[in-house]
Amino acid sequence: MGWLEAYGRGSMDIKVKPGGSGASAPDRSMKIYFCDICNESIPLKDINSNRITIEEGKIFCQKCAPKKGRASERVPGPVLAVLVMLILVVGALGTMGWQLISKQATELRALTDTVERLDSALSGASGKPSSGLRGQLEQAGKAIGALRAQVRLLGDDFTLAKNEIRSRHDSLAQREQDHHVEQQKATQDAIERLMATLQPDIEAIKNEVRTLKASLNSDAMLEIKVLKEKLQLLQDVVTARVASLVAPAGEPAALAPGDAVDAPADAGESLEDKETKAHIEKLASEDPGKRYSAVIALGRYSGDRVVTALEGMLAPDSDPEDYVRVAVIQTLRKLGSATSIPHIIGALRDTDYFVRVAARGALRSITGTKMDFDPDGPPSDREGRVKNWERWWGDNKGKLLKLTE
Repeated sequence: MGWLEAYGRGSMDIKVKPGGSGASAPDRSMKIYFCDICNESIPLKDINSNRITIEEGKIFCQKCAPKKGRASERVPGPVLAVLVMLILVVGALGTMGWQLISKQATELRALTDTVERLDSALSGASGKPSSGLRGQLEQAGKAIGALRAQVRLLGDDFTLAKNEIRSRHDSLAQREQDHHVEQQKATQDAIERLMATLQPDIEAIKNEVRTLKASLNSDAMLEIKVLKEKLQLLQDVVTARVASLVAPAGEPAALAPGDAVDAPADAGESLEDKETKAHIEKLASEDPGKRYSAVIALGRYSGDRVVTALEGMLAPDSDPEDYVRVAVIQTLRKLGSATSIPHIIGALRDTDYFVRVAARGALRSITGTKMDFDPDGPPSDREGRVKNWERWWGDNKGKLLKLTE
């Protein structure tokens, strides 16, 4: 009968006691080794003939020795991982990393020496392990444990370094974004300040454009009205001439617009005086076309009587037709009499926009003064400008009227 007594990894001692009733014999002990890959017992003859492979504390049979590379990869795996990690963290950890790597290299060399001694001890063992083998294995285990602890420390240091780099990157990205937002806000503020600074100039340009547009429109409308009235006047003249040619015998011919009216006059009255008188009388006609034609016709003459008659047409509620009032202002502008200035200033208060435009142009032409007046401005603003003109006239009328004497 026999029994087994395990003695360590990869081997066991077998003590055999002989059976029977004979005299007792001393116990015999035999050590059996098992392959660390196939877990089968290794024949003693293979051990004695050195046909086994012992590497890093593991025993491989002759059949499994070629496969030991796969089995042995489990032990150097952490070592290789440590080496790779050490290489990766060298740049981040700096001097401390180099010191740790040097220390690990020293410990690895010590571990290698220990493993080599273990290999030599196992290779030279015939039946019993050497007395110091168990202690060396324990030291190797402790060294591996210490190495793993240091690997964990290096991993923690690497994690800290990675987190530090990520934190700095995030902080830098946030600062860059904040700087971009600040620059964008500063640019927007600068644009708004520039727009606020230029706004008055922009509004002034818009007002000038509106005024110019209105002036051009008014001039165009006025020209159209003038052309219409001239066409009407020409038609009246042609009609009157035709009527005079076909009038029955003994009947007086009809007068054409602008023709002088035959009336008793002094022997010294000239033809021009007669025509002027006839046109002035037409200013009171109920027909706005005739009034307009008379105003245009009076522009061919001069004299106080003509100027006075036309100035009377600018009195409040004197003529309901705006185009007639415009024609009066343009005729007075053509005559250029200083006495017409206060009447034209009063026309700046006219309710019609085109009359106000014509009055502004006439004042600038007669006086040579370009005072501000917006025909399309608010009534309160226009009134203030009219009073400026009236003050100007009060200061300069004596000098201007004296020049006309």
